[in-house]
Amino acid sequence: MRAMKKTISVLLSVVMVLSVFTVLGITTAGAAETNTVTVTSNIGSGGDISYVPGTSEQVTVTFDFQTAKKLVAAEGVLTYDTNVLKLADSNTEATVMPNFTVGKMVNLTNPGRIKFVNTDIQSGYDFSTKSVFITVVFDIIGSGDTTVALDVMEVSVADTFPSKTAASATKIIADSASTGTETFTSENTNEVTPAVEEDLEDINKFLLYMGNFEGKVGLIHFLKKAPDGYDPATLSVKFSGPMDEFNKTMSYTSLTNGSNKYYRYDYSVYSVMFAQPITIEIYQNSKLIAKNSYSIEQYILDKLPTASASLQKLYKTALNYGAYAQVRFDRYTDNLANKGIDYPLQTVNASDITVPEGVGVYSDLSALGISKLSAEMGEYLDDTRLRLFYRVTDASKLTDATVAGPTGTATASFSKGNAAGTTYQLIIPNIGSAYLDAVYTVSFTNGTTYKTTVLNGVKTKLADTTITEADRNLFSALYWYNQAANEHFGK
Repeated sequence: MRAMKKTISVLLSVVMVLSVFTVLGITTAGAAETNTVTVTSNIGSGGDISYVPGTSEQVTVTFDFQTAKKLVAAEGVLTYDTNVLKLADSNTEATVMPNFTVGKMVNLTNPGRIKFVNTDIQSGYDFSTKSVFITVVFDIIGSGDTTVALDVMEVSVADTFPSKTAASATKIIADSASTGTETFTSENTNEVTPAVEEDLEDINKFLLYMGNFEGKVGLIHFLKKAPDGYDPATLSVKFSGPMDEFNKTMSYTSLTNGSNKYYRYDYSVYSVMFAQPITIEIYQNSKLIAKNSYSIEQYILDKLPTASASLQKLYKTALNYGAYAQVRFDRYTDNLANKGIDYPLQTVNASDITVPEGVGVYSDLSALGISKLSAEMGEYLDDTRLRLFYRVTDASKLTDATVAGPTGTATASFSKGNAAGTTYQLIIPNIGSAYLDAVYTVSFTNGTTYKTTVLNGVKTKLADTTITEADRNLFSALYWYNQAANEHFGK
């Protein structure tokens, strides 16, 4: 898979792990005689899915696509074996390629071959977030292993519309191969109906979970170094979920050493992904032997009944924060993280937030080639972080700063905040839930300091009379999440 890279300069590691440990009970399924549909593509990795002849009725094959610039045109063909699969009657041009809204031609009349040509030079096709490129439903009419193959012959993109023509746009795929001119990702998912029940091992034979509540919340997977009945050297592990950077397949023994008895793998998610499943698959010599999908939301719902009052509050405020982040950033809004709880959000006003003395007071940095602090911005979609933007008159005078916070002191380096180099930034990343109101002190080499805290920015935002309801709800949920963390962890 050719992955689109998001380069982030991590200038400071301020990590807090607030964890809750649980052992999960997972039910296993019965055995079944199965065949395999192997899905392939020239634009990314495919996948296998099992079906039971005479029992499984349909298989749905889906490819997502993502690239920064709008698409001008896309052309390709999807082929399949008519001895095993038949195009289901439910397929239409609109359902097969739902995000190509105009200029779309999808030929569904040739058995075994779906040809498509899409062109829009007026507005283009927006795949800046991961969206369905093509999805096809097949009736299963035969038996045996079979293949579905997607060959995308051409994709072109443009910077502006409608100034580009299809002929003059930039080709990122040409003659069925990537040109390397722009990054893109493509991801394949497959589903069989009714789902195949596989004869798998109980996941508890291998795995224990821990919840991790940092700036990025996540699940920690602890895998037994010596699972009963298995040689670890024959095992491999696959992780998949909403975060490309953590979707990996590796040998079992190459996992990070977590303790004397366990390997460890951390899978972190953004605030908008608390309800999204994280799947672990364990293979022995390429054969799937255990599998489980779990989310932060389900982890919390499983723990709530036995949690203390303060921990229940922390869990519920975390789910509220995730849900209101989903609404604010318009991500996964059909599956809100707080749907399983009844915990109404109490809105917060700027006057409810007290900021420690000295926070936000700027000192002269002209000796470092800095004219002023031009902006301070909190970020809540990625890990919870602060960005300090400085107007720079002489970059040659810039030197590393240090940032002291509740978990220690680390070096922070200036990086360019704009292409012209007139603005530089310092980043304080991954600020944990209990430290959103904590003071971080930036110390410069000329002896001056600057104090800041996440809730100072939240207070400023809430004081703005033009703030949207979605923003007010997000900042209110963030505030209560911090208050609950303070109460539970005694910060």
